[in-house]
Amino acid sequence: MSFNTNQKLLVFADEVTAGTRVDPTYPTDNNIRLFDVGEASLDIPKEPIGQLADGTFAEGPAYSRERRISIPDFKTEVVWSGLVTTEPKWFRLAQAAGYKVELNGSNPELIWDGSTDCDALSGDLTMYTCGSTPAALREKFRGAVGNLSIGSDGPQAPIIASMTGMMGAYLGQFDVSGAAIPAYGTLDTASVEQMGKYTATIGGVTYAVQAWEFNPNNEINGEGANNDEGIARMKITNQGARLTMTVTRLDVASDDPITDMFDNSTIATIAITGGSGAHFTFTFTNSEYVEVQPSDSNGTASYDLTLKPTSLTVAQQA
Repeated sequence: MSFNTNQKLLVFADEVTAGTRVDPTYPTDNNIRLFDVGEASLDIPKEPIGQLADGTFAEGPAYSRERRISIPDFKTEVVWSGLVTTEPKWFRLAQAAGYKVELNGSNPELIWDGSTDCDALSGDLTMYTCGSTPAALREKFRGAVGNLSIGSDGPQAPIIASMTGMMGAYLGQFDVSGAAIPAYGTLDTASVEQMGKYTATIGGVTYAVQAWEFNPNNEINGEGANNDEGIARMKITNQGARLTMTVTRLDVASDDPITDMFDNSTIATIAITGGSGAHFTFTFTNSEYVEVQPSDSNGTASYDLTLKPTSLTVAQQA
């Protein structure tokens, strides 16, 4: 049997208890629009007992210890759920990367402040053969967490959430027959958010932003367990959040980030605010400059800024 590796589906389900498998529901758990999904990799180390005292100098049998799967890096479009009172599906990916969801009244907001809710995801990675009702090979996992960065790489580019380093406990692979790829459900089918609909203010000064990215820089490690996979769940063990921005340079009278950096100034608020047709506001608080470099962005004099924010709030707007 040959699988067309361009036809893949990666589906996640929220775990009620981190590390306890929850089977995804099709197609309602297929509302996150993913792309750039590659191959998973497996880490199932086998360790020999060591030299046996039987006069042969042979090593003893090798036994496996952990069954860990590394989920391929992937991206998802930042899209609105359609209602400010409904949590977007992509929020669930962020919750498995150290973010948390809090209610502002009835409006779910995505928060990163360095403290995590320790959420994890179960999931299926399915590879399909060709055809309208193809056969498929499905790899199952649980207790997965990773690192989710959010940003845009151009002044008119889409806003994208990128998951890297996601790992979980590997449960094995299974054959699936008649496995037509599920259609999208009823939520999260809005247009992707585009940076051209957003303005950025840094400490009250409005900039033209060429590119930006927030990255929590998570480190992921497994929590051992005496079970078939050898892993209770994956967990985030360290973070080093950075906000990087490329902005058009202004005159010194308007703003001087180089002086702010040398003076160890803290920027109380950095806001990337959506205008007409946009549906989110990204607000960073108490950001310290780590680096400021003059640069050139497509012939425009710019600054490359690197900052260390204390928190990020992603709020929905109608």
